[in-house]
Amino acid sequence: MFGLLEKLKNALKNRRKRGASLIDNLLGFMVLIIIAVAVALPVITNTIHNSNLTGTAGTILSYVPLMIVIGIFMLAVSWVRVRA
Repeated sequence: MFGLLEKLKNALKNRRKRGASLIDNLLGFMVLIIIAVAVALPVITNTIHNSNLTGTAGTILSYVPLMIVIGIFMLAVSWVRVRA
Protein backbone atom coordinates (compact mmCIF):
# COMPACT_ATOMS: atom_id res chain seq x y z
CA MET A 1 0.00 0.00 0.00
CA PHE A 2 2.75 2.45 0.95
CA GLY A 3 4.75 1.56 -2.13
CA LEU A 4 1.76 2.46 -4.27
CA LEU A 5 1.44 5.85 -2.55
CA GLU A 6 5.13 6.58 -3.10
CA LYS A 7 4.83 5.67 -6.78
CA LEU A 8 1.78 7.92 -7.09
CA LYS A 9 3.62 10.81 -5.41
CA ASN A 10 6.60 10.37 -7.73
CA ALA A 11 4.34 10.23 -10.78
CA LEU A 12 2.64 13.48 -9.75
CA LYS A 13 6.01 15.18 -9.19
CA ASN A 14 7.20 14.08 -12.63
CA ARG A 15 3.98 15.33 -14.21
CA ARG A 16 4.45 18.76 -12.62
CA LYS A 17 8.04 18.89 -13.85
CA ARG A 18 6.97 18.01 -17.39
CA GLY A 19 4.30 20.72 -17.31
CA ALA A 20 6.76 23.32 -16.10
CA SER A 21 9.24 22.27 -18.74
CA LEU A 22 6.58 22.62 -21.43
CA ILE A 23 5.67 26.11 -20.23
CA ASP A 24 9.35 27.10 -20.15
CA ASN A 25 9.82 25.80 -23.68
CA LEU A 26 6.74 27.65 -24.92
CA LEU A 27 7.90 30.91 -23.34
CA GLY A 28 11.33 30.54 -24.88
CA PHE A 29 9.82 29.75 -28.25
CA MET A 30 7.49 32.76 -28.08
CA VAL A 31 10.41 35.05 -27.19
CA LEU A 32 12.35 33.68 -30.16
CA ILE A 33 9.43 34.30 -32.53
CA ILE A 34 8.84 37.81 -31.17
CA ILE A 35 12.50 38.72 -31.58
CA ALA A 36 12.59 37.29 -35.09
CA VAL A 37 9.44 39.09 -36.21
CA ALA A 38 9.84 42.35 -34.29
CA VAL A 39 13.58 42.88 -34.72
CA ALA A 40 15.04 40.90 -37.58
CA LEU A 41 12.24 41.28 -40.11
CA PRO A 42 12.00 45.11 -39.99
CA VAL A 43 15.78 45.46 -40.16
CA ILE A 44 15.98 43.19 -43.20
CA THR A 45 13.03 44.93 -44.88
CA ASN A 46 14.54 48.37 -44.25
CA THR A 47 17.91 47.28 -45.63
CA ILE A 48 16.32 45.86 -48.77
CA HIS A 49 14.31 49.03 -49.39
CA ASN A 50 17.38 51.22 -48.85
CA SER A 51 19.47 49.21 -51.31
CA ASN A 52 17.78 50.93 -54.29
CA LEU A 53 17.91 47.82 -56.43
CA THR A 54 15.69 47.56 -59.47
CA GLY A 55 14.97 44.91 -62.04
CA THR A 56 15.51 41.25 -61.35
CA ALA A 57 17.71 41.76 -58.28
CA GLY A 58 15.13 44.07 -56.69
CA THR A 59 12.34 41.62 -57.41
CA ILE A 60 14.22 38.70 -55.93
CA LEU A 61 15.24 40.66 -52.84
CA SER A 62 11.66 41.82 -52.29
CA TYR A 63 10.73 38.18 -51.61
CA VAL A 64 13.31 37.72 -48.84
CA PRO A 65 11.02 38.93 -45.99
CA LEU A 66 8.28 36.60 -47.20
CA MET A 67 10.70 33.67 -47.16
CA ILE A 68 11.77 34.58 -43.63
CA VAL A 69 8.15 34.60 -42.45
CA ILE A 70 7.53 31.24 -44.15
CA GLY A 71 10.66 29.86 -42.47
CA ILE A 72 9.50 31.06 -39.06
CA PHE A 73 6.09 29.48 -39.68
CA MET A 74 7.71 26.18 -40.70
CA LEU A 75 9.89 26.29 -37.60
CA ALA A 76 6.82 26.78 -35.41
CA VAL A 77 4.92 23.93 -37.07
CA SER A 78 7.86 21.53 -36.85
CA TRP A 79 8.43 22.43 -33.19
CA VAL A 80 4.79 21.75 -32.36
CA ARG A 81 4.83 18.43 -34.23
CA VAL A 82 7.97 17.28 -32.43
CA ARG A 83 6.50 18.18 -29.03
CA ALA A 84 3.13 16.48 -29.71
